Amino acid sequence: MVGRLSPDVRFHPMSTTQPPSNPDTARRSAADPRARYVIRPVEPGRRRRMLGLLLTGKARGGEMAADQFIALAASEPWATDELWAAWRGDEPAAVVLLVPCVGRTAVVFISPAGSADYPDAAGQLLDAVCGRQPPERFSILQTLAEPHQSAEIQVFASAGFEPLAHLVYMERAGGSDDLAALGSVRRPEVAVRTVDPSFTLSRFRPELEGDFARGIERSYEGTLDCPRLLGLRTTDDVIAGHRAVGQFDPDLWWCIHAHGRAEGVVLLNPHPARSCLELVYLGLGPHLRGKRLGRLLMRHALAQAHRRGLGLVQLAVDELNTPAMKLYQELGFQSVSRRLAMIRALNHAANPPSTNTGNG
Repeated sequence: MVGRLSPDVRFHPMSTTQPPSNPDTARRSAADPRARYVIRPVEPGRRRRMLGLLLTGKARGGEMAADQFIALAASEPWATDELWAAWRGDEPAAVVLLVPCVGRTAVVFISPAGSADYPDAAGQLLDAVCGRQPPERFSILQTLAEPHQSAEIQVFASAGFEPLAHLVYMERAGGSDDLAALGSVRRPEVAVRTVDPSFTLSRFRPELEGDFARGIERSYEGTLDCPRLLGLRTTDDVIAGHRAVGQFDPDLWWCIHAHGRAEGVVLLNPHPARSCLELVYLGLGPHLRGKRLGRLLMRHALAQAHRRGLGLVQLAVDELNTPAMKLYQELGFQSVSRRLAMIRALNHAANPPSTNTGNG
């Protein structure tokens, strides 16, 4: 199943809004020589079988995998009802699942390559499903593919998906050595002042939400972390997406100020069921870079994982973000998997982040 997320990345809670349903929407014209597939939503009675095809690539015999996926989806929860299939006669040729996420994004899954006509069937299906999604509902559709899945990657490319980044998923145990490394400084609010007396660190409070937005926007200036995303989503959507990862804990969201202006953020969310703490986002504006501030904040992240009894700290990073990769490796993070992230932007006129970095 292409589009599947690694164990380090979780779906966000779902929107319940459904697109209008028309069984023959996106059916190719009869004059089109490729028009041998009928594309329509999967009926409830066929959903289990089609999820099996999505997961295993087999039109029959994948029901056990489907049952496991349905149980997992119910526990998260993920929506599994936006399921579409391309049919040739009575046989399904390809299946697509679209899972809405908080922040006006969706993850798109497609069944794996199999038959010789897979590129044609899967390409038509994917383009039809993505093409009918309104930009008012989603600003970005996204998928994650393993590097060896060349046939599936080509199908996504044919449907308008563009490479965003090769993501490296990394993790490290939050052990007691990290607490010792902090020395006598236990509070990050105090520690940042040892880097520069003008630096202050504020934990999240509702009245500071504007500062967090400005800190995120400031960190985008000259960023090496998935720069192709810039301008495709509003900052409000970005923050909503970050909050929906794992469990939002305001005590683990910090905004860094320099001379009273928001200049960056570090956002951590716990996943108690997985016994891990996820670095959702660490972004520093130009004035904060090169001061070893990221290292200090990451040590506090490791210490927080230890104090909360969470065995791991996990993150994902753009492999072209060399400074971040170097920092994480020096702190003992190990690469556990890689994925190619691809996106299809539905609204190229999305409001870009503001460049106003003042505090209002």
